[in-house]
Amino acid sequence: MKTLRLLPALFLLSLPGLWGCGAEPDAPAHAAPDEIRRQDAAERQAVLTALQSLRQSALREAFAALPRYRYTRRTRTEQFDAAGRPVAFVERLTRNDVPGGPRTVLEADSAGAFAFGYLRPFLPAKADERDAADLPQHVLLEDPPYLAPRNRDAFFFRFLPDTVLAGVAVQGIEVHARPGAGDGQNIRRVRLYLDRRSGALTALSLERREQGLLFREESRFDLQIRPAPGGGWLPDRTSFATRIRVPLRPLQHFRTVSTYSDFSAPD
Repeated sequence: MKTLRLLPALFLLSLPGLWGCGAEPDAPAHAAPDEIRRQDAAERQAVLTALQSLRQSALREAFAALPRYRYTRRTRTEQFDAAGRPVAFVERLTRNDVPGGPRTVLEADSAGAFAFGYLRPFLPAKADERDAADLPQHVLLEDPPYLAPRNRDAFFFRFLPDTVLAGVAVQGIEVHARPGAGDGQNIRRVRLYLDRRSGALTALSLERREQGLLFREESRFDLQIRPAPGGGWLPDRTSFATRIRVPLRPLQHFRTVSTYSDFSAPD
C-alpha cells in the first residue's frame, strides 16, 4: 500500500526527539454545495494561475538549511484512543549548539505507553537531523492532482483573506475536494500561504486520505517557515496527525507538533 511505504518517513514526525509541541490547527470549514455551484469563474482561474506559478523552493530550502544552524526545539508526541482521549505522550526540549551535531536534552517528560501495534515494523530504528531536513519531500507535491485538467472539476478553488504568519504578510489559497465529484480524491484539502512580497510558499496545510480494502488512513500535515537571521528562511512550526484503521484492531491515532526557536546564524 502507498501509505505503508510512506510510514517510515512520516513516523519520523511521531518519534521522541524529532518534532515539537503546540496545538493542532482547527480544521477549516467546508464550503456549502450552493457556494461551490456559484463559484466565480474569474476567481477560480486566478487561483489556478497562482498555483501553476507557485514557488516551493523557499520551503524546501528552509528545512535543508536546518543542520547548519544552532537552535532550540520543543517536542511533544501524543497517542489517543478511539474516543480522542490521550493515552501517552513524550515531550522534550532540546538544544543544538553544534550545527549538524548531537542535541542536548534540556527538559524531558512523558506519561503512558505508546502502542504502535502492527506499525512497529515500519518505524525507523533511528531518527536524526537529516530526516528533518528531508521532510518537505514527503509533503510537497511536484504535480498536484488538483492541477491536472482531468481532475480540476473535482476541486473547489478560492483565495483566503490575507493574514500574517511568523511575522510575514501572506496571501492564502485553499483547494478542497468537492462533495460528490471529489469523493474519490485522496487529497481532501490544501491550504497554501504565499509571502506577499516575494511570492514564496511559506506555509502549507495538507489533508489526505488513503483507503484500501483492509486499510484506511487520514492524515494532516502542516509546515510553516520564518525569515532566517541574515536572510533566507528557516523552519518555524510543523505538525503531523494521523488516524489509521484496520479490521479487528483498535484505531491508531497519533499527533506530533513542533516549534523551532532561538536560531543562531552559522559561523
